[in-house]
Amino acid sequence: MELFHACEKHEVRQSTALYNIVLAQIVRRGPPEAVLAWVAKMRGADGVRTDRFAYNAALKAHVTMGSLQDAVSLLTDMM
Repeated sequence: MELFHACEKHEVRQSTALYNIVLAQIVRRGPPEAVLAWVAKMRGADGVRTDRFAYNAALKAHVTMGSLQDAVSLLTDMM
């Protein structure tokens, strides 16, 4: 979150790459619920697209949580 505050302070536009930097850290250190929350935030951000990295992280989170139906639904949405 410090990264996003610094970007706002210096008027740097948020991008998919910035979101993915944070997502990578959440994937490594956070619970799967945090991964899904961050991907949802990406989806709602202006000018940020949910890319393959984010979708793969979300799929892994669903599988880790045992939410196979949610994983299947996400795969269907991706197509």
